[in-house]
Amino acid sequence: MVQSRTSPELCQLYELWYPQSIKELPITYIEEHFNEKSLAWWYQDDGHFKQKDGIPKKIILSTDSFSLKENHFLIDFLQQKYDLRFSIDTQNRLLLYDQFQIIYFLKLIEPHIHKSMARKTLVLSEPKKIATRSTIYLPSDISLTKPTVEINEQYKKLPKLVPLAEEPIEFFKLYFSLQKTLQPTKPYQIKINAESQKTLGQLKVQTGLNLSQLTALCFKL
Repeated sequence: MVQSRTSPELCQLYELWYPQSIKELPITYIEEHFNEKSLAWWYQDDGHFKQKDGIPKKIILSTDSFSLKENHFLIDFLQQKYDLRFSIDTQNRLLLYDQFQIIYFLKLIEPHIHKSMARKTLVLSEPKKIATRSTIYLPSDISLTKPTVEINEQYKKLPKLVPLAEEPIEFFKLYFSLQKTLQPTKPYQIKINAESQKTLGQLKVQTGLNLSQLTALCFKL
């Protein structure tokens, strides 16, 4: 005969999560107690990370056993608490596709990832060479008459972004605070100077932002 010992804590959690012997999200409990460690445990147990050649592609959180209503609660909750913007796939799972958001997610939970879960962590790729001639999309409130000259002048601020990007959580908070003013609308074809190409390549890998987003950020700093 084999018998397991009971745990008061686990019994209490069972009553919260299975009130009618059926799994159900304890919404009030989650709102009060969910934190970065909770997110890390959830991800390590029920999460999947897809990356290719050091480029993050998507994160999946398995929630197929929850109702659609419960999953919409989780999406709203994660957006309000962490500014993470998940969607729902055809299998009723939560998905995160945006590179910037994926890197932010992984850095947020990084202190709570066990070494045995290294396969679910990000291994950054080497920066790729940025094309000399590029099309940059900027918000409509930024109006340029000499795009190449004016944008390269803004790129002088790029060295200020490098140390910020090395503190990812603070960098992401900065970007989120400006995000509403950074929606690209108007294209400019420019020639990027060699020094800025290198820094832009480094920042693209570190942050997951594209050239237009990084350029708009320079204008807003």
